[in-house]
Amino acid sequence: RIQPLSNLAWVRAVVSNSLASDGNSWSANFAKHESGTYVNQWMVLYLKKFNLNDNKPPEAGYLAGLSEMPGILHWEDMTSNLINDGHWASVNNP
Repeated sequence: RIQPLSNLAWVRAVVSNSLASDGNSWSANFAKHESGTYVNQWMVLYLKKFNLNDNKPPEAGYLAGLSEMPGILHWEDMTSNLINDGHWASVNNP
């Protein structure tokens, strides 16, 4: 599952920050060229999906969670969990 032709995680994060238009596209960009050797959890906020002045909960797509383990990358929209629980607890354990 190890990919020798890969990019370092911090490089993929910087590039994803520059190219992304939302959490899903950030995750898709980040997943490219992964090494299969890194274990981490990433949380991506799409700030355009939430406005404090509206007195409304964030829209779907506000919080994306990505878990990375050797050979596995999984991401999904976690906004509903954030709204239902009232917080997002991260232990950096994919």
